[in-house]
Amino acid sequence: MLRLISDGYPQSDLPKSYDESKKYLRELGLAYENIHVCKNNCVLFRKDKEKLNVCPVCKESRWQDETGTKRVPHKVLRHFPIIPRFKRIFASKRTSEETQWHKKVRKPVDNVMSHPADGEAWKDFDNTFPDFADDSRNLRLALATDGFNPFGNMSTQYSIGQCF
Repeated sequence: MLRLISDGYPQSDLPKSYDESKKYLRELGLAYENIHVCKNNCVLFRKDKEKLNVCPVCKESRWQDETGTKRVPHKVLRHFPIIPRFKRIFASKRTSEETQWHKKVRKPVDNVMSHPADGEAWKDFDNTFPDFADDSRNLRLALATDGFNPFGNMSTQYSIGQCF
């Protein structure tokens, strides 16, 4: 498909293959890491467990093929490292300025939540950590899940949005 699109637009710098597009993402600092996961979600096979073929908790094989000759894991977690993404934000003057909008430009309105900074959690955090709050370049992370089901009841979904 990428070849078809790049052939259709010969003057463009579109990648010609999937591997080439992954290379561009890596160079931009936007790649992801594959981390193998135990079949029963007991362990992430990384760092000191990276060489293991069997889960140290439940003793299940890491591989779909029990012998491990094909080396296809049961589960894979795709981890998007956050530090390269932060670096990308501050590499551009425009996006760097936009991250400070809440402190430098925004005009708060009483009794209206037009930005997460108007929320009680943000205000409480600012009061607890005033040194952090003073520097408008400091980033705050938000956790948002959609359809997360913490209690295993498949008939109900749980959604959460929380700023830290």
